[in-house]
Amino acid sequence: PLPGAGASSPIVHKDRIYLTAYTGYLVPGEDRGDRTNLKRHLLAISRESGKILWNQPVAAVLPEEENIRDHGFAASTPAADDKRVYVFYGKTGVLAFDHSGKQLWQTSVGTKTHNWGSSASPVLYKNLVIINASVESESLVALRQETGKEVWRATGIKEAWNTPIVITAGQRDELVIATQPTIQAFDPATGKPLWTCKTDITWYMAPSMVAHKDVVY
Repeated sequence: PLPGAGASSPIVHKDRIYLTAYTGYLVPGEDRGDRTNLKRHLLAISRESGKILWNQPVAAVLPEEENIRDHGFAASTPAADDKRVYVFYGKTGVLAFDHSGKQLWQTSVGTKTHNWGSSASPVLYKNLVIINASVESESLVALRQETGKEVWRATGIKEAWNTPIVITAGQRDELVIATQPTIQAFDPATGKPLWTCKTDITWYMAPSMVAHKDVVY
């Protein structure tokens, strides 16, 4: 049993499963609750036993949405490397924890909210954690993994609920994201725009992309 609801995917790192959840407000099957009690949780679970090894709750930065559609307040999947676990909690920010559950830093990437919430997940690239903060600030934001300090920001990222992907095209890496109404590529190290492809989709872009043999789908 988990402490609350969530729509994120679990990830596996060595002998751990990491997952997010939320409690205190608009949890399915419970009373409506109060926004002041809204918390998001990062859970570390044993792969061998299923036991919750630790549970780190983080209070929401208020005001949050009064109503949230469908998937709640914990839809972004965590990311992990050998040193840290990274989570994105929308307006509440991006947070890093060590594998013992100690919070290392917390950084805001914008203050706006949406009644569909946020769903994009952190992307790890070299020493950066890259966040699609389309909802919070219409931006792509790269933070330093060690400190949470902002390294670069690309603006004009509109109606994008998807998680960006990093591909290798020829001799260079490209960070690709779907926005309204374009597909855009950036240098993941610097945020420099590389190319833009127009589409005929003029509304929000929710699905994440995949790439194969230098083609993005």
